[in-house]
Amino acid sequence: MSKFYPIKDVKEHAKYQWEIILFGLAPELHSALNQIGKHVACPIHGGIDGFRFFKDKVFKGSAICNTCGHFPDGFAVLMAVKSWDFTYCLEQVVRFLGLPDTYKSKVIDYQSKLKQPCVKTIQRDKWISQILSQNWQQAISLVDVNATIARRYFQNRGIDIMGLGAMDNALRFHPALEYFDANYQVVNTFPALLAMITSNEGNITLMRTYLDSKGTKAKVSTPKKMMPIMSSKSITGSAIRLSGEVVESELMGVAEGIETALSVMQSTQMPIWSCINAHQMATFNPPKSVKKVVIWADLDRSETGAKVANSLSANLAKKGIEALIKYPPLVLTEKQKGWDWNDALLLLGKEAFLL
Repeated sequence: MSKFYPIKDVKEHAKYQWEIILFGLAPELHSALNQIGKHVACPIHGGIDGFRFFKDKVFKGSAICNTCGHFPDGFAVLMAVKSWDFTYCLEQVVRFLGLPDTYKSKVIDYQSKLKQPCVKTIQRDKWISQILSQNWQQAISLVDVNATIARRYFQNRGIDIMGLGAMDNALRFHPALEYFDANYQVVNTFPALLAMITSNEGNITLMRTYLDSKGTKAKVSTPKKMMPIMSSKSITGSAIRLSGEVVESELMGVAEGIETALSVMQSTQMPIWSCINAHQMATFNPPKSVKKVVIWADLDRSETGAKVANSLSANLAKKGIEALIKYPPLVLTEKQKGWDWNDALLLLGKEAFLL
């Protein structure tokens, strides 16, 4: 069966989501995406530090390489990194975003290719499934006596894990997780915080935060890394379900980072999920029981947090769900890039979280 996708519409859907689209479709870009604005090895020609994403244009997926040239948007980046033509690239983005069948109106035959994944893809998916399961099973509860480093990491941020209790379906601690460099070679092992990213289709992948023995982020080029995603799964609409399944509550919160969400949970006892980053938040889909969502947005100079919060609020309104956007009650100084709700907890205490 053939497919044609209106380019303008797809670009609008992809806007502000390129960071997570590129994460899911191109593992080769993880190093650059984890260090937006910083120079890293180019995933196309190699080298040491010629490639970077533009900080102020990450919503478009724009990047540049000193050797390969300028890539105006995420489509251009994917086409160069994956050696895809535009039509195939467009289709992969549509599938990743889970856009409806109404976008299909002409015939360009990629269906047979997509329905019969190549041997390389099958092998890759099998490896991903095995490594995800292995790492998750090796990890222990945050309240375990041997998870002191993980608790210290959160304690440094004013978060009392013992007070919050075990969140074993969402967060665990791995005592010695392998760290891979840009060439996918193991360079060392570190203690690590593992967060399970879940959608309505089940577990998707893991977010890793590498730590040192003091409970601070490990001194590596990319201390936070998302693990690869199987080709049959999509990260769109997924989250780290810190409060577990929300099946009875009509009210819940949503935030970007894990530390931000836990700050809210500790201060309000509100059920809350972490969407990983601002761009992923735009695709948040609350459980059926929820009638009101509190969006605990970041306050940043780029206004990305506000744009995504407003976008999510509008999407929720279309579903008949009330939304309340809350920003940290802090003032941005000239040198301050932004505040999140963990900053509010550390500086103002629980009183900052009053609804």
